[in-house]
Amino acid sequence: MAASRVRFMEKLPVFVRGLYGTTARRTASFAVCAHWRNYSSVQPNTKGSRIFSAVCVQRLPIITKTKTDLEIAYEELQEKLEWEHSALSEDEVQWDTIMQRKEKIKDEDNEESLTIGAFESERKEFEEEQEEEWKTFVPAPRYTEADNLNDLKSLQRKLQETLVLLVKKEKDSPSWEPPLAEVMFDTSETLQQVASRGLCQTCGTELHVQFLSNAPIAVMKNYNNKSNKVFFYKVNYLTGRVSLSEDYCDHVWVTKEEMEDLVDPEYYKSLKRFLS
Repeated sequence: MAASRVRFMEKLPVFVRGLYGTTARRTASFAVCAHWRNYSSVQPNTKGSRIFSAVCVQRLPIITKTKTDLEIAYEELQEKLEWEHSALSEDEVQWDTIMQRKEKIKDEDNEESLTIGAFESERKEFEEEQEEEWKTFVPAPRYTEADNLNDLKSLQRKLQETLVLLVKKEKDSPSWEPPLAEVMFDTSETLQQVASRGLCQTCGTELHVQFLSNAPIAVMKNYNNKSNKVFFYKVNYLTGRVSLSEDYCDHVWVTKEEMEDLVDPEYYKSLKRFLS
């Protein structure tokens, strides 16, 4: 402890060492040291820097993904094991009881024969109804018309995957980005409020979303200006539609893979880290 104090004293200038005696002098010496650190530290250059808050709107998958061959084989195995180890259902127990009664029935027992015959008739009718209903059932298609037309503005596409909303300001510009807004330092808005304002100003008030947290999920330097920072919020699409403001010309709903062809490469490198 004493040796470390000596080394510390040796690093101080002579006039500071002289002050390092009484309590008052010790206080003065630390004040001088703090004064040094203030001027020796690198001060951030805030001139020209801006802060933005962006929203990554996700439309979550609507249907499950198509099963792989391995998943199908595993599912079949699970069904086989479940069938082998499962107990009889109430209907199966009742049917088994009726069959046992039918085997023991006597020719002169007409009342029992009528009861069993009525039960068999009802069961057969029920099975035929179920079979007919199953034949007429048509499952919804996994691929929609929007998939066939490759309509990037439609939410009814890529139902098995997550879609992300991107907007574009200038018609001929290749630059696409999530909706965002600039932080105004003369207001008391939080970053989440700025992000919500940016979404409303860009996409209108008819688009309803749910923020996943009060804190941003990521922050990055703007690819156009390294002195600018963009904070990102992740939100889930609930209902509504996009009604772009006059400042924007187009919007798309794309997967993470499709986004790579639209977004600046450096920008995409940061976005893909936190997108589903």
